[in-house]
Formats: sequence, C-alpha cells, structure tokens
Amino acid sequence: MSFLSKFSFPSFFKNPFNQARLKLTGLYLLIIALISFFFSLVIYQLVSVEIYRFSNNQRLRLERRYEAHFPNLPPSLVELDEDLLLESQSRLKDSLLLINLSILLSSGFVAYYLAGRTLKPIQLMLEDQRRFVADASHELKTPLTSLKTALEVYLRNPNATPKETQELISENLLEVNRLQKLTQNLLDLAHHSDKKVVKLKKINLSPILKETLLALTPQASDKNIKLVSRFPSSLKIKGDPDSLRSLFTILLDNAIKYSPKDKKVTLKALIKKKYVLVKVIDQGIGIDPQDQPHIFSRFYRADQSRTKSKVEGFGLGLSIAKNILDFNHAKISLSSKPGLGSTFTVSLPFIR
Repeated sequence: MSFLSKFSFPSFFKNPFNQARLKLTGLYLLIIALISFFFSLVIYQLVSVEIYRFSNNQRLRLERRYEAHFPNLPPSLVELDEDLLLESQSRLKDSLLLINLSILLSSGFVAYYLAGRTLKPIQLMLEDQRRFVADASHELKTPLTSLKTALEVYLRNPNATPKETQELISENLLEVNRLQKLTQNLLDLAHHSDKKVVKLKKINLSPILKETLLALTPQASDKNIKLVSRFPSSLKIKGDPDSLRSLFTILLDNAIKYSPKDKKVTLKALIKKKYVLVKVIDQGIGIDPQDQPHIFSRFYRADQSRTKSKVEGFGLGLSIAKNILDFNHAKISLSSKPGLGSTFTVSLPFIR
C-alpha cells in the first residue's frame, strides 16, 4: 500500500526519461510485431500449401488403389473431406495468433527492460551535465557577486579617494583572476574530455617530470617545501607529452597546496614489470576515507571543517587529471590517511 501511495501515474508519464523509455519500448514492440507477423504469414502459407499438397497426394493414392479393385467406383467416394482441411487451416490460424500474442506479451517486458538499459547512459550523462552546469554556475556566482557588491558600494560613495579606488581595483582584480582561472579549468576539462584531440606517441617521461618540478619550484619555495625527485633518466612510454605535463602539474600542485609549511613533497618513478609507476608523495593533511571515492568528481572538495585547512580551488584539478589518465591509457591509485599525507601512484605502460 505504501508503494502505491508513493507511486503516481501522472508524475511517471510526465518524466521525460519514462516518456522516452515508453516510446522506445513501443518502437521495439512494433519491430517485433512486424517481424512476427511476417514470419507467421510465411508459415501459414507454407503449411497451407503442404496441407493441400498432402490431401491431393492422398486422394490420388486412394483413387489408384480403388481403381485397381473397383474400376466402376464413382470418384466422389474417394474424395477427402474439405471441411476437415478448412478446420486444419482454422486451427493453424488460432495457433499462430496465440503464439504471436505470447511473443508480444513476453517481448513487452524484455523491450521495456532493454529500453531502460539503452537510455540509462544517456540519463546519467544528462544528470551529470545538469550537475556540472549547476556547480559551474555556483562557482561563477561567488566572484561575480563579490565584484558586483564592491562596485555598488563604490558607486554609492561620491567622496571616494584615489587610495580607496586603488584598493577596489586590486580586490576586483583578484576576483577577475579567480574567474579567469575557473574558465581556464573549464576549458581544460572540456579539452581533455575529448579523447580524439591527441595522438599518443613514444616519449621519454623523465624530461617531462623534470620540467614539471622546475615549474613548481617557486610555489614550493613560498611555503618552504622541499621538492625531492628520484627517477631514472630514461622512462620510455606511449602518451601525449602536453597532457602528461598537465597531469603531473596538477598532482604536484595539489601536494604543495595541501601540505603545511616546512614539509617535503617527493616525486619518484620506477619501472615495475610492464609499467612505469610515478608516485607523488606528500606529508600534508591527507584525505578522509569517506572523501576518497569522490575526489575525481568535478567540483568535489573535502569538507573543510574536517580538514581544518582552507585551500583555494574549484575542485576541478583531479577531474581534469582523471580525463588525462583515461586517454593516455593510464591508471591512478591513492593511499592516504588523515594527518599523515597522501600518495598518488600513476601507472603508465612501459615501452622497451
């Protein structure tokens, strides 16, 4: 009773996904009905022909038998019963009709299930797109609101001094930079989501790791974080150098951002069997176990009340990293404990 009270037919049919599912189910049933009707018609014609052929052969066989023994016997006495033939055809029609109804009834459930399976990825994609638009709008709204409020306050003050004007411009410039970084992250996410934009080629990963370390050295120096590296001079893999550079920049940038001052961040790589393993190890705040399954989701950020650390960002970095990993045929694993740091391990196919 509780299920029936919760279930509403009007709301069910108003749901776009359910409407599409019912339409697709109807299309499947129409195709099955046409195929079933066609084959039933062919079977009916073939069986009818066989019935009449059999009856004619049987009549001729009887005529020959009786002619040999009773030459003067009238032909009407050896003719087969036409009503019996018509009854056989009628039974055939009824049987085929019953079979078709059974096929359509059972196919209805199967078609509804298959329609749901077919539309499920589309439904998930649309829901993901809606969440993405909502999250992106929320992230854009914050700096825009800050800019609007600051400008409105400034316009209400007719006696603003040059110093106040300069402070306003400086504050607004920070928000503009924030917007610029967000839009660039969104562009990177869209770019790396397209697996056709790059062609993988044989490269040496070691120079890319060195360049990434060099680029992030100033950021690490600002927090007095020591960058440690250990990897061989040659790491042959198949991948895209630009996207891999972005990948390790994201991982090292996160390691530095989420590490307290005077700590150490290690980047090391080694060859293990058929793979190159690249590890980014930090001594930072770590990631709570309940957050770990979601860290690659777009705009996802750990609860700052648990981490006790306010770090600027949009929660897009690891989502971009995940897309880069996908089209480079790479995998990533995480080992982390709150307060003890995190280790991200990227696994890339090794080429000898």
